[in-house]
Amino acid sequence: MLEGAGLSYQTSGRGDVRTYAIGVDDVLWHPANGDAHTLIAGEDGLTVLVVAEGSRTHITYLPRTGQFWLGPVWSPADSAHPFVADAELGPLELPEPTRERPPTIRNLTQLPVHEGRAGRVAYATRDARDMGSDKLVLAQDEMPPDTHNTDLHFHSAREEAWFVRSGAGIARLGEDGYPLHAGSFWLCRENRGVGHRIEVGANGMRLVTMGDLIPGDVSVCPEKRIFSPARGLELPY
Repeated sequence: MLEGAGLSYQTSGRGDVRTYAIGVDDVLWHPANGDAHTLIAGEDGLTVLVVAEGSRTHITYLPRTGQFWLGPVWSPADSAHPFVADAELGPLELPEPTRERPPTIRNLTQLPVHEGRAGRVAYATRDARDMGSDKLVLAQDEMPPDTHNTDLHFHSAREEAWFVRSGAGIARLGEDGYPLHAGSFWLCRENRGVGHRIEVGANGMRLVTMGDLIPGDVSVCPEKRIFSPARGLELPY
């Protein structure tokens, strides 16, 4: 959650509706095959950064209307468009927020910090994987001034993206550099053969990293001439 406040609305579809108060720096993780959920903005609105892998089966269940999204179409096929069907049911009835939030909703301050530094490569990360996520990366780094988030590298299968919450620096792609500032978003597709990293400026950076965790992915560092077929394993080439 980047700005504003609101509610996380969750239900198993069997009548057990719950709401939880959410605000700035809260992280919500919704595992596959879990409860149905949506976000409800408060009076001042809600700005949210979302990363998702999408439905692995291309099937999404909508318990309120009793419908399924099947890729670009829905079932039952002769029913109204799901957005129309939902609107016809009227506003959601909202119970009072539950005081104690589940482990799948945590503030950044409640997550452990993983930090370290080797030369100019530094990190101080709070990561949704500490909440249980094993298919997605969603992590915030409090990057020190004049550091790099990684060595130059690229992935054979993973996509990566970054969002700059504050600070400034350079998006390095091979020998080319592109300016980054608060609000910048950068996507790197997989297997491009050119190393990338983020170089942090003199005032530091709050950097959000997003990505998918693909089995069999290989990370390649062209400057160091090593590749990593598994976490913690580096081999020369």
